Amino acid sequence: MTEKRPVRLAFIVNAPAPYRIAQQSRIARELSDVELFSVYKFEHNNSPWTTPFPDEINPVVFGKGEYVVNKHRGMNRLRMWRRGGEIIDWMKRERIDAIINAGFNDLASLRVMTWASRRMPVLMLNDSNVHRDSAAGLKLAVKKAYIGWILSKLTALMPNGTNGVKYYQRYPGGAGKPTFFLPCDANYDAIASVTDEDIRRCREKHGLREDRRYLVFCGRFDPVKRIDLLVDAFASIAADRPDWDLILAGDGELMSEITSRIPDDLRHRFVLTGFLDGAKEVTAVYRCAEALVLASAFEAWAAVIPESMATGCAIVSSHVVGATADLIEEDVNGYTFRSGDGADLAEKLLRITDDANIDRLRRGSADVLRRWRERSDPVDGVRRALEFSGLLAPASGVKPTGDPYEDWKPDVQEGVNALAQRERRGVERGPA
Repeated sequence: MTEKRPVRLAFIVNAPAPYRIAQQSRIARELSDVELFSVYKFEHNNSPWTTPFPDEINPVVFGKGEYVVNKHRGMNRLRMWRRGGEIIDWMKRERIDAIINAGFNDLASLRVMTWASRRMPVLMLNDSNVHRDSAAGLKLAVKKAYIGWILSKLTALMPNGTNGVKYYQRYPGGAGKPTFFLPCDANYDAIASVTDEDIRRCREKHGLREDRRYLVFCGRFDPVKRIDLLVDAFASIAADRPDWDLILAGDGELMSEITSRIPDDLRHRFVLTGFLDGAKEVTAVYRCAEALVLASAFEAWAAVIPESMATGCAIVSSHVVGATADLIEEDVNGYTFRSGDGADLAEKLLRITDDANIDRLRRGSADVLRRWRERSDPVDGVRRALEFSGLLAPASGVKPTGDPYEDWKPDVQEGVNALAQRERRGVERGPA
């Protein structure tokens, strides 16, 4: 009898990123009956990451030497149609059984998904967020027709979380479309590997004192991040919280503007680390802080939220950030504030830095994160989607229905979910 070969799955994204490589590595390692191919339409992402490709993810790179930032510039838009054809030719040669494609905003994605929809299960990873969906009038009518057509080509949706589910429920075919969570998750293995010595070196490098308490922002210095709002809000509460400082971790076009915005008499209360390359360095900074603050005007998901929670940070975030719907429970592990409202942000900073709250909220992050991971682990999301598609036998004995709020329960009851298996193998060490 011929042994059944693994399911050959193409995971197609724009370009490499540390969080995506970590996610793909887990899928490749933990789904033994799946052969993963990590397909990149561009060799370089927008940030100067240097994360190497592990062999286990079977990287396939199109657009050698090209940057994803140029995807929508000039003739590149039309060239993406040709790139879609190159990917299809590769899929034929490799006898791919199913695809996960990230998004639908370029001609390569449209060509690949349209071709694949007649031949195999098509799963669409997306970072859509209902808080960014503001189309009206004729634009909304066109958008409904277009997204409805996209949805008709899909076997299932794979959003980051609840705000992504709500986005597609507004469009024809979205409310009943089978859905499996595939969040931009934290690299929990890298987080768990950070040592006390790594943290000591981090403190020494950035001048972080053990007798101070820290809020931290981590990300690009980009207008959408509203670091200006955060700087002003912290400055407004600094006198009331003399034991607290603010770490601004990252770099970008607004670096000089943000630096000049810091009041001279509070400059010693701000720590600017510059760009942090790699999960270990980022984790060490989180481990020196008590709470993450994200003031973004919009954020599709924000992987920094689960990353920082895994190190024991509480959270303050604007309400439009994608991850807030699933990972912030008010007054349990943090607070949300009205996006763009500096006074509301300042008030939430006062609450989270209150000695009566901060340690309780930090402990709350561990509980909230565990509950989220139990029902949304990306390895489980991929497995359940392939079980739903008929390519894998259900691990729990119950075929998934495509309801992301119910399908995880049989897996947890039978102990076949990814988090339980990792703990059984001694991989999971939990938040610090």
